[in-house]
Amino acid sequence: MTKQIEITIRARNNLLIEARTRFGFANQAAAGRAIGLSAVGLNGLECFRTSPIGKKTGTWTGTAQRIADFYGVEPGELWPQALIELRGSPQLTVYLEAHELSGSTRLALPSSTVAEEHELTAMIDKVLKTINERDALVIRARLGLGDDEGPMTLDECAEKFGVTRERVRQLWMRGIRRIQDQSQTDRLLSDYFDEVGG
Repeated sequence: MTKQIEITIRARNNLLIEARTRFGFANQAAAGRAIGLSAVGLNGLECFRTSPIGKKTGTWTGTAQRIADFYGVEPGELWPQALIELRGSPQLTVYLEAHELSGSTRLALPSSTVAEEHELTAMIDKVLKTINERDALVIRARLGLGDDEGPMTLDECAEKFGVTRERVRQLWMRGIRRIQDQSQTDRLLSDYFDEVGG
C-alpha cells in the first residue's frame, strides 16, 4: 500500500547561503549579477549538483575561485571536504501515513549505519538552517535530532515548548511546507534552465 504523505528534505550549502546573506544579497540572481555569474551556476553549487573541484585538474574550478575571491575567503572555507563529497542534490525522503503525524506517534529517521546517520543528520541540520528557527526546533524535536531525548510526540513537544499540541502540529507542518517549497523552487529553476540550455 502506498504511503499517504511524502516529506523530502534537500541539502544546500549553507556556507554559500550565509556568505550571500552577509553581503546583503536576497537571492542567487542578485549575487550572481554582482559576482558576474549566472544564478543557475550558483544554484548548482548551493544544491551540490555542481562540484567546485574540476574533474580533470582536481583543483578549484574558476567559478568556485571567483565566488571565494568575491566573498574574500579561501574556497575551502565555502566548500569543506565533507561538502565537496556530496553530489547530486542529496536529499532525505520519508514516507508516512496520516496517522503517523498524530500526537501519540514518534517520528524517526530511517535507520542505517551510524556513519550514514551522522552524515544524514549533518545534512538535515544544514537544511533546517534555511527555515524559521521555531519551525526547525519543532522538526528537530519530532525527529529526535540534537538531543538525547529521541523523537518526541506532538504532546511531548507541546510540553517542552509550552504551547498546545495543535500549535506544535501547525509549526511542524509549516516547517515541512517551507522545506518542500524551497526544494520545489530549486527543482523548478533547475529544470527550467536545463530545458532552455542555461
